[in-house]
Order: sequence, then structure tokens, then C-alpha cells
Amino acid sequence: MALVSYKCPNCGGSVVFDPKKQKFCCEFCMSEFTKEEMEAAALKSTETSGTQEESSAADTAQNNNAGSTNQNEDALVYICPSCGAEVVTDATTAATFCYYCHNPVVLSGKLSGEFLPDYVIPFAMDKKKATGIFLDWIKKKKYIPDDFFSKDQIEKFSGVYFPYLMYSCRVDGRIQAEGEKNRTWVTGNIRYTEHKKYRMERAGQLDVKNVTRNALKKNNSALVEGVLPFDMEKLQPFDMGYLSGFQAEKRDMEKESLTPEVESEVKQYTVEQLKADIMGQYSSVQVDQSDTDIRDARWHYALLPVWILTYRDKAGKDESAKYAGNGMCLMAVFGISLFLLTTIFLTPMLKFFGATTDVLPYAEAYTRITAIGFPFLIANTGMSKLILADGSPRYSMISMLIGAVVNTILDPVFIFVLNMGMTGAALATIIGQMISFCISLRYMFHFKTIRLTKDSFHVTGKHCRNIFMLGASACFNQIAMTVVQIVMNNTLAHYGAQSVYGGDIPLACSGIITKVNMIFMSFVIGISQGTQPVIGFNYGAKKYRRVSNTYLLALSAASVLSVIAFICFQVFPRQIISAFGNGSELYFQFSERYFRIYMFLTIINGIQPVTSNFFNSIGKSRLGVFMSLTRQILFLLPLIIIFPIFMGIDGVMYAGPIADAAAALVCGYFTIRELKELTQLEKLTLNL
Repeated sequence: MALVSYKCPNCGGSVVFDPKKQKFCCEFCMSEFTKEEMEAAALKSTETSGTQEESSAADTAQNNNAGSTNQNEDALVYICPSCGAEVVTDATTAATFCYYCHNPVVLSGKLSGEFLPDYVIPFAMDKKKATGIFLDWIKKKKYIPDDFFSKDQIEKFSGVYFPYLMYSCRVDGRIQAEGEKNRTWVTGNIRYTEHKKYRMERAGQLDVKNVTRNALKKNNSALVEGVLPFDMEKLQPFDMGYLSGFQAEKRDMEKESLTPEVESEVKQYTVEQLKADIMGQYSSVQVDQSDTDIRDARWHYALLPVWILTYRDKAGKDESAKYAGNGMCLMAVFGISLFLLTTIFLTPMLKFFGATTDVLPYAEAYTRITAIGFPFLIANTGMSKLILADGSPRYSMISMLIGAVVNTILDPVFIFVLNMGMTGAALATIIGQMISFCISLRYMFHFKTIRLTKDSFHVTGKHCRNIFMLGASACFNQIAMTVVQIVMNNTLAHYGAQSVYGGDIPLACSGIITKVNMIFMSFVIGISQGTQPVIGFNYGAKKYRRVSNTYLLALSAASVLSVIAFICFQVFPRQIISAFGNGSELYFQFSERYFRIYMFLTIINGIQPVTSNFFNSIGKSRLGVFMSLTRQILFLLPLIIIFPIFMGIDGVMYAGPIADAAAALVCGYFTIRELKELTQLEKLTLNL
């Protein structure tokens, strides 16, 4: 791809086309040149150098490292011939600016061959005049946002050459019609009406010139065709120089797709013209038959000048800020409420959760302190999602990691060095949570896309309801996990006491294995949540293939992690358990069996969380909630109640893989159905 930067024959500075003067002007030495003078200077430069240059006054820099030149790519990268910076364009952009040195650049290779325009209407008014006309017009309108007239907004006014295809032809037309003449007069008290009918035929030849159509798919046709008609007397043979200093797009539509519509319009217009020729002679005319024949049809490709101004309404940003503010208020309310409930009903809750007599004192000591961190934990979890949605995943990750690292460092210091035992472990936990909270809170004042104001924290039913709907899947999933854990703890304690293991060994092993599994699941959940904004953005943009590809990529990554976890759980269960402390041989025997049986289908455990978040991302929150409940509530909970009745404590172990398999089958069924629907939507979008 050749990059063309038009240079001044006097000083070598960048030259742009000045619409007001209709000349090429140097922004450095203020020289002015006509088109002919620029061509002469280019010819002289060619003769002097002995090299073959562009036919216009251009210094061409061939970009050998410019990246892909595939016209089907979404973005193309080229090197600015002036400063060496990368110029990023989409596949249809033919002229733009370097965003570093502001050097005007024409991507000449995009306007070659069949994509070389036949004509161009050069810009006839400069930005200042166009801005003035627009402001005079818009000031007469009501309900225009005040910031629409700000300096930053007006500076977005841009001159763009849009591609149009122009159709010309000669039409032979003939019509047969019935005309009526009515005459009324009054004589004395009598009114007379004369009604006459005539048969007639008209034929003629019509020259049609420059029926213009938008030739860029991404354009809003109603808008870009709304600026028509142009004064076609101002058409000039195309020259690259007219593009310098402006933006330009190349066509990506073919004449064949426009021909049927245009020919139908031309034929109808011909009939209407023949009818209009006789309308003045008759009271009414009704066409019975018509015949039209198009000859000498031809298409021309032209770039036509349009001044455009885009404005992004801040209502969307304000609405986003309200959701963020309402979410933070809800997090504060639920965090404090959870702290109070836990503190007041601590002992009954722990007994309900399955704590045995030996475990209860340790659980009370730990939970009484960690409850203080509940508001910070809940708030930080929510704020990390806001930071992620704002486009700062790295900051969100750093916040969570710093808290985890602090907790990890303080745990051995408080427990072993300071001999604080369970109290030290709890203090390390809440300190890590508080530090993560402070880091995330700092970001709340530096959002990139929204700005939190006092009004953002005004809680409304609408915003809360939508937040609950979108968060229902994750909420129910966590509740389901809690319910299952309560039932499992009580089941393990009950049936464990009836076995050789006793009640405490199964509880201890189950707690460790659950924590280990959560390490693995944290990666999977991180992948699934990381894809949410990507899937959501592309689904909203109707890029359905990208939605499917993103989901499948996330599923593949989760499956790889699942395979690794499966190998670890099956091959190294004793080593993993040993990392948490020593125990009796009976303790290790139970833990190994529990690991190998309960986690046997870990290999497919990544499907459910990825699929659940997938449905949330595309706005199907009900399906997302259902997916999140499949394993825990629909399958695992009944199984850990029923199986132990017949199998004892082993029933809890075998309930796990069976629930995993059933949940994977359900998720697979709905996912396949949804992917087929996305494929159909993709085809429909392409056809449109």
C-alpha cells in the first residue's frame, strides 16, 4: 500500500487542498499552487530524479512493513511518511490524518483499479464557513444540549469525501392512457356538466444523468443520501490531490446490488414524465399501459464532499453513572446488613452450617473477626466489576492481587510468629480486604467513561431492579453453593459419625478440597467474567460470529485448565492435602478417596460457569440464572441427600461427578441451540 503525502514544491512541507481558495496551500511557507502548478512541479521532480512518481505532486512512501493489506480486515496499519508513526484505518478509509504530526495522508492503493473514482466534487467551503452555517441553523432548534456548542464539540467537525455511485442512461418510454375532460356551466337555474373521455398515447426519449446512490455499507443511507442532490456541474475528473487535508472513504458496494432499484426508479420516473406531459390538457389521466426500454446504461464512481459532526449524548453516560452509584449503595447496604446478621446470630448460624462441638470455638473466633471485613469484601467485589467494565482489567486485577498477597504474607506472621492462632488468620484476611477496598475506592474518582456525581447515588427502583436482574445469575449461584455446603457439612458430620472416619475428618477434608477447587474455579470464573464485556459489546453491535468465537475461546481456555486440575486431583491428592498440615493415616485415606471420586469429572466443570456468564452477557439473564442453578440446586443438592441414605458417606462423594455430568449436558443443550441461533442471525445480518 502506497502512502501519499503531498509536498510543497518550495519548502517540502505538507500541502492540503483549500476549499475556499480552490488551491493547494502549504501550511508552512504559506505558498499557494493551482492544480496545474502542482502537476508541473511533480513532473519536474520526476525528470530530475529519474524515478517514476505519482502523476500528481506527491512523494510516495512505500510501506513494506505496513501490516496486512487484506481489504477484508477490520483494521489496517500503515506508516506515516512524515514522522514514521503508525496510521490505523479501517478497510474502507482512503484518506486520513496522522494523529501525531497531523500530516495529511492519502492511502493511494485503496483508490486504484476498480476502486479508482471517476469524478470528485472538491470541497467548496472551508471548516470555518461550514461551522458557521451549521451553528446558525442549530441555534434555531430547541432542546439542544448546551455542551453541543462547546469548543471541543465543534472541533469534531470534519470534512469527509463519501463514495457514491452515479447511474446514467437513455430511456425510451411509451404510455397508453385514458384522459377525462369535465366542463361545468350554469344557464339560468340549470347546471350543466359535460364529461368527455379520450384515448391517448405518448412516447418519448429521456436522458437520465447521475442518479446517485450511497456506496458505503457502514453509512446510514438515509443520512448520506439526505445531502443530495449535489450540483453535478461541479464534477471534476478525479485527482488524488483533492483528498489531501480531508478524510475519505472508498466504496465497498457493487453496482450490481444497486441496479435493480435504480432501474425501477428510472422507469417509474419516465412514466411519470410522460404522464405529466399530458396532464395539463385533461382533468385527470389514468395510465393503462406503459413500456420502457433502457439503453446506454452506465455507472460512474464519484467522491462527494460532506461536512459531518458527530455527537455522543451524555445521557448514556449519566445513566451508566447512576447504575454504578446505585450498585455501590446496594453493596454498602448488603455488606453492613450481613455484618450485623452474622454478629448477632453467629453461634446459631455456625451450628446450622454444620459446625461440630470441637470445631465451633475455632469457627466463632475466626468468623467474629472476618465479619468486620464483610462490607469491605462485598464493596470491593462490586467495585472490581465496575473497574473491569470501565476498561481497566489490569487495575482490577492488581487490586485483588495486592489484597491476596497481603493476606498471604500476614497469615504466617500472625499465626506462627505472633502466635495469634485463628485470630491472626482472621485479622490477616480483613486487612487484605481493606487494602483491596482502598485501592478500588481510589479508582471510583477516576473513571474513564463516566463521572460519579451526587445524583448518581440517588437510589431508584428501576436501576436496582435492573441490577438485580443482571446479577441474579451470580447471586443465585453463590446462594446455591452456600446451601449445598450447609447440607453437605451436615450430611458429612452425620454420616461421618456413623463411619470409621468420625464427624471431624470428613468436615476437615471437605473444607480443604472445597478451597482447592475454588482456586481452580477462580481461574475459570475469571475467564468467564473477562469475556462478559467482549461478548456484550459484540452482541450489541450485531457481531454474532465474534460472540460465538469469544464464547468458544473462553470454553477452550476453561477446558484446558480443567484438564490440568483433573490431572492434579487424580495424581497428587495426598501431596495437595499435605500442604495444609499433617493428620492421621485415616485422614489422608479419606481425603484421597474424596479427591479422586468427588472431583472425578473436574474435566468438564468449566462448562457451567462459562455458559452461565455467556447467557448473562447476551441479555438472557433467566437462562443464566438457570445455568447457575443446574449443578448445585437441581442435581447436587438432591443427590447428597438421597445417595448417603443407601451408600453412607460414600454417597456424598459419588454425588459430585454425577451432578457435574448432568449439568454439563444441560448447558450443552442450551448452548448448541443458542449458537445455531447466532449463526442464523449472522447470516441475516450479512444479507441485510
